[in-house]
Amino acid sequence: MNSFTLPPNAQRFLRTPQGTGTEEVVRRFHRWMKTKDVIPTGLSLEDMESFFVMPFQKILAPRTSTYYKCTLIRYLNWLDDNGQLGFDPKQLSVRQRPPLPELATQFVKSLEPTHKRSTRYNYRSSLYRFHKYLADNRISLKQLKRANMEQWLLALSDEGLAAVTRISRLTDARVYLHWLFERNELRADPDDLIRSSDMPKLPAYLPRPLPPAQDAKLQQRLAASSNRLHKALLLMRLTGLRIGELARLPCDCTRVDLHGQEFLKVPLGKLHNERLVPIDDRVAAIVRSLQRTNDSAGREYLIDNGDGGPVPLRHYYPALAQACEGIDSTEPITSHRLRHSYATSMLAAGMSLTSLMRLLGHRDVRMTLRYAAITQETVTKEYFEALPKIESRYRDALRDPAPTTDFDPIKNLSDISQWIRNHLASEPTSQRVARSLLKRLGRIQTDLDRQIAILDALRPR
Repeated sequence: MNSFTLPPNAQRFLRTPQGTGTEEVVRRFHRWMKTKDVIPTGLSLEDMESFFVMPFQKILAPRTSTYYKCTLIRYLNWLDDNGQLGFDPKQLSVRQRPPLPELATQFVKSLEPTHKRSTRYNYRSSLYRFHKYLADNRISLKQLKRANMEQWLLALSDEGLAAVTRISRLTDARVYLHWLFERNELRADPDDLIRSSDMPKLPAYLPRPLPPAQDAKLQQRLAASSNRLHKALLLMRLTGLRIGELARLPCDCTRVDLHGQEFLKVPLGKLHNERLVPIDDRVAAIVRSLQRTNDSAGREYLIDNGDGGPVPLRHYYPALAQACEGIDSTEPITSHRLRHSYATSMLAAGMSLTSLMRLLGHRDVRMTLRYAAITQETVTKEYFEALPKIESRYRDALRDPAPTTDFDPIKNLSDISQWIRNHLASEPTSQRVARSLLKRLGRIQTDLDRQIAILDALRPR
């Protein structure tokens, strides 16, 4: 496929904040204009409507068409502002949300120095829905009470949203409420409006690595294939990359240290950090093979689409499905299972969690535990090693029983509350935290008193 270079004005737009996340759609738009032999100043409203319906000899699904329109409208507005468009883009029928209230807009603006654009977008989306609930129920922020929030929690549950989505919306709203409270725009305590106990429990899924036989068979197929996407998927399996990191690997992605050891340099990804992954001769050969494929001057991505951009993620999934044909599996073989297989195989070989954490690009070892649980072989080995120690411990306990002590839970809770009043409530910077802790302890003490009363009533006289 011949290389396609974007015009200078499109390249300038992609370097602006408005251009973030629009590269694929802008490239496809310019390729479409090239096939139509038209320039932006010669476009009409009818031309654009036909592009959004069928840009590549294939009618788009309504949802995809809406995505193209909502994404490209930023570029069209930019062209119009620079006098490079032949029609008014405001004539395009794009469903627009009402603007956020002024306070919510100020809050999102305050996040710019410390949060990524995508994170701010998530906050904006969560706060739009939160303020819509308040407006629909005619509730002002000054009047907001716990009872109102309980109704919102029920509304979120009735929507049938996944637990992770509800947690995201509640967390975003609680951060926003804290921001309002600090500026005296809110009377109620944010920690009482949205409590930790309001967060739904996330399902604790185990990682799903491929069984060794399936893993070996899939690697053999990927290695024997001449399809460059198959080679890319094999690179992903042997390095633990995420599918998005694989798609955006630069063409020049290897580094060599002073000892001659080669590394794969993984660009900024999901957690906005870079990392170096050690590679052996086999992986280095795969990288060099991909570098030679469709080689052209100034190529940016290791696996490009021929237009200079990255191969869209949706092209990898059918390539993986093709490679998995005939491999028996009780569950679908997804791209992320390749990452799970990499992680669990490293753990089974004796790699420590902290080292694996760095290879996977995690910021917290708990993330590594979630994505790469201890393998069954390790659990079985450690189980049988632990049995003799357990027997020895109980023998020692029977010979020398520990003295028993009385435990008064009510007194202990009162002591903790008194400590908080003496040490935290007296400090201006800790008063808000102290109030929240005391309220929680008060609720716990009330619940405990109730349970003790029930047990006393049931106890035979």
